[in-house]
Amino acid sequence: MQIDASGDPNLQAQRQRVMQLPATAQNIFVIGIDGARGPAVREAKTPRLDALFAQGVVTYQAQTVLPSVSYPAWGSMLTGVLPEKHQVREEHPLTDESPWPSWISRLSRCWDEPPAGVFGAWAPIITDLIEPGLRVHRAYAPDCALVPMAAAYVRYVKPRLFFIHLDAQDLVGHRRGYDSQAYMKQMTITDSWVGLLLDAIEDLGLTENSLTIVLSDHGGTTYEDGSFTHGGSSPEEMNVLWVCRGPGIQSGQEIKAPVNITDTAAVILTAAGIPLPDDWDAVVPEGIFVPA
Repeated sequence: MQIDASGDPNLQAQRQRVMQLPATAQNIFVIGIDGARGPAVREAKTPRLDALFAQGVVTYQAQTVLPSVSYPAWGSMLTGVLPEKHQVREEHPLTDESPWPSWISRLSRCWDEPPAGVFGAWAPIITDLIEPGLRVHRAYAPDCALVPMAAAYVRYVKPRLFFIHLDAQDLVGHRRGYDSQAYMKQMTITDSWVGLLLDAIEDLGLTENSLTIVLSDHGGTTYEDGSFTHGGSSPEEMNVLWVCRGPGIQSGQEIKAPVNITDTAAVILTAAGIPLPDDWDAVVPEGIFVPA
């Protein structure tokens, strides 16, 4: 789904309404699961995610961007603009001079450089998709080592800004297929890792004042050459998980309005009480916040 809010009066009116919401979130936690097809998450055994769904809003058919691959998708999630604007890719990483900085950068400036951590199981999250000049804690490791490290960081530092990228789900999809039993089994393992992070947030008593988002960047399918991959526009590649809970967020609702991965940045800034930039493609989908 491609979004252009600049000339749509209905979307502009919606933007004005959400800007009137009070600032409620004191902490932002974003958990990214690479390669998690939305319908597969619905079908898999995921007790921790299911509990999160019951506390907030969820859609299993959020849309990623084209091409449906990690660089443009995570770039849009972070910057609030579509790939043709942010242009983030291996040979063109996000810089401190980017006209569309990440929401981590924007909030760091507004909140006077709060404690912030970025954890990545895919190296470009650390090296290419977060501005190099940001004063944030950065860590890179495979999921099985990264999650305990990140949970310990949450417990001891109590960050106001936190983003973690998990990669094993996509690795299994590429190797065994995005509709395989191995993929579904990995989803249950990934769910337990998400649970460790949620435990850290909850044990510190941060749940009530924190916006927590769990989402994916793309799905995957089987191509004609027999490869298990992604990048195209099929529903299997485009439909992804998107869920959030927190102050001001509706509870126990499945989102009916369209949601794009780009909109994540708009939800984050709105929850923090920060106006959305006029040149953003991101908007706040209807049905996420409790009506003012």
